[in-house]
Amino acid sequence: MIAAFVALLALAVQDPPPPPVSPDVDAPPPVRPFEPPSDFGREIPQGDGAARPHRGPIPAPVPVEAYTGQYEAEPTAAEAGYAQGVAGAELTMDARAGPLDGRWSVVDASGRPLLRLVLSDPGPGLAVEGAWRAESGPGRGVAASDGEGGRRDVDLVLHGAGVLRLTPVPAGWEGVLIDPEGRARPVRLTR
Repeated sequence: MIAAFVALLALAVQDPPPPPVSPDVDAPPPVRPFEPPSDFGREIPQGDGAARPHRGPIPAPVPVEAYTGQYEAEPTAAEAGYAQGVAGAELTMDARAGPLDGRWSVVDASGRPLLRLVLSDPGPGLAVEGAWRAESGPGRGVAASDGEGGRRDVDLVLHGAGVLRLTPVPAGWEGVLIDPEGRARPVRLTR
């Protein structure tokens, strides 16, 4: 979901697109979305009784303070199985995500927010990609790590805003923001 948001945000940027960072943009994702098998939903339920896909009529309106789900039908076995498959695929993808994955705020030494970041970190050995937005003003653009490898030190190229050089620390990430003129200022990332 975050990757789709990042892609939409990148399309909204008016600057020319940066050079591609990923080695193979047409490669399938490392974790495929949940894809049910061809016989999904046609299996015969096991157990003592058949599934009740619909509840009977409710004889009278239910007051809000007494509502306990009377208007919802129980999920069918296929609906429950699909929801479980989607939840499992999401957990698998979250488990593979790297430490920079998610939304961040770049703040200066005094704690004043400078930038907002949305990053997709697919894990060790793969490039970090995302988007940035200035906390004040019209600045926005694409963010991408300048290489692949481990996550000891990460240099994020903020197209149009410079370079964000980060190092992991026990409290998160700290580093410097180097603007296009070469001036550096100490910063840290917060959630």
